[in-house]
This record gives sequence, structure tokens and C-alpha cells, in this order.
Amino acid sequence: MQVTPEILKDCEFDDRRAQKNLYEIYFRMHMSLCFSYYGNEEDARAVLNMGFLKVCRNIATVNQNPKVFYSWSRKILVNTIIDDYRKNKKYLDSTDTREYDREMESTINSDYNQGMESLEEADIKKMIKMLPETARSVFMLYVVEGFNHREIADALGINEGTSKWYLSIARKQLRDMLERVEEIEAVLRKMVI
Repeated sequence: MQVTPEILKDCEFDDRRAQKNLYEIYFRMHMSLCFSYYGNEEDARAVLNMGFLKVCRNIATVNQNPKVFYSWSRKILVNTIIDDYRKNKKYLDSTDTREYDREMESTINSDYNQGMESLEEADIKKMIKMLPETARSVFMLYVVEGFNHREIADALGINEGTSKWYLSIARKQLRDMLERVEEIEAVLRKMVI
């Protein structure tokens, strides 16, 4: 099913069936976005639902063109993710790097596939999910959403230098993960020969 101007118009008039259809049409794309920012499905789904509620409440303010609607709804979702981050910031600031190291070890040891010659998109997404929450949020906003450091700082309630620092941390940790994967691949190749 595709989104149509009629579905959008019906949503504007609080037609629950149209809202359900709209939710189902965009669920995979929007859930993928949310899952990129959150480490688990429960949190990702919760923020998706909060964002979709905002979309439904404000649908009358957007053009009924499905292409415009997708961009608009994605922006609302990103802003909902940012709002959720701000709300939970005090809990996220206490990230423990030992947890990162444990997750990295278990993922490398359990998820490695000997037939894998290069990293797949899913593998890279797993690595991004292993980043500490704030570093992951900054990385996603900078790399995926195209925000600059000033915009990230304003959105997350941090200063610009802190945004740059978190991006640097994210890049370093991702680079370390890639190096570990390469080392394991090299060892396994030697074992096979």
C-alpha cells in the first residue's frame, strides 16, 4: 500500500483507519530511523509512537503531497528523538565504557560469519548501536541527518565543543571496532589456510 493524498486528508479528519494505514506504510522506514538512535526496540518503538502522535496532531499543517509528507514526518520524528534525548539526558551522561567493551567482545565473538569478506550494512548498524548513547546521537545527527555542530549543540542542549568531542569519540570507537574485526578476519583466514 502507498500513501495517497486521500489517506492524508482522512488522517486530517481523525479517521482512525487512515491513521492506522499511514502508520503501517511508514512503520519500517521510521522504525529504522528510531532504531538507529536507540539501543533497543522498546525505546525505538516508544519514540516512534510519540513522533507519530505528533504527526497525527499536526497533519493539517502540511501539504497533502506524499513526498512532502515523508520529509515532514521524518523531521518531526528526528525532533521527537532530540526531545526524548533532552528529557533523559541526566541518565545518559553516566555511560560506562566497560559496558561498551563487553558488548564489543560479545558481538565480535558471537556474530562473526567466516564467509563475510566485507562488512554489511547490518554489521555497521550493529557497531553504531554499540556506541554510548550520546556519542551515537551526535554521530547520527551529524553523519546521517546532516546537522552541523552548532545545530546539534542547540538540539541536544550541549555546547558546540562537546558535540565535536562526542563525534570524535564515536569515530574513534567505530575505528577501533573495525580494526578488531579486521584482526579477527586475519586470524581466521590463517586458520583456514
